[in-house]
Amino acid sequence: VKVNDDQSFAASITYQDLFNLFGGRLCGMTGTASTERVEFFDVYGMDVVTVPPNQPRLREDWETSLCRSADVKLDEVVWEIFSEHCKGRPLLVGTQTVEESEAVARRLQALAHVPREKLVEYAQMMGAPPPSTGDAFEYVILNARPQYAEREADIVAQAGRQGAITISTNMAGRGTDILLGGNAEGLAKFELRRLLLPVALPNAPHATPAPLPSAP
Repeated sequence: VKVNDDQSFAASITYQDLFNLFGGRLCGMTGTASTERVEFFDVYGMDVVTVPPNQPRLREDWETSLCRSADVKLDEVVWEIFSEHCKGRPLLVGTQTVEESEAVARRLQALAHVPREKLVEYAQMMGAPPPSTGDAFEYVILNARPQYAEREADIVAQAGRQGAITISTNMAGRGTDILLGGNAEGLAKFELRRLLLPVALPNAPHATPAPLPSAP
């Protein structure tokens, strides 16, 4: 990192004070404002109006599960991922930090060392089909690290493929739809680039786009 002279600032202001300079002429729309309605009113004097959805909600909210420790929680998460993946369901695993996303990834990698007989036994106990050899441990990780963040839109767009496992932090996917079965248009563009770029630019470096990255 190049050493530079100290920087000086002529003035600074917080977001809260800046927004209040608009004299109440602020408005906006977001899917996460209702839980912060008290703060919006106390800080900005703004009311929050909830707009009902135009389609019925299909999501099922399960009861909260309490664990004795973070390690126990991560183990429970990984076995739930394994069980649902065996059923062919796409899974988007949300984590709070980069470190937590990588901890989940490490535990998924550790499943590769569990004897297959035990994996089959657990899948049957959970009412899931037995896993294919090696298939249960493939996943894509998406967090703020550059090698993942630069492919954010591609990774999230394909998170709906059958059996896909996507581990992400809460920075992922804003404004990107997750389509069940995957984004066919995105897959077609990827395959066209993979097949045609080496022909059109045979000597160009990185002519073939890299596949969606998995965690190391």
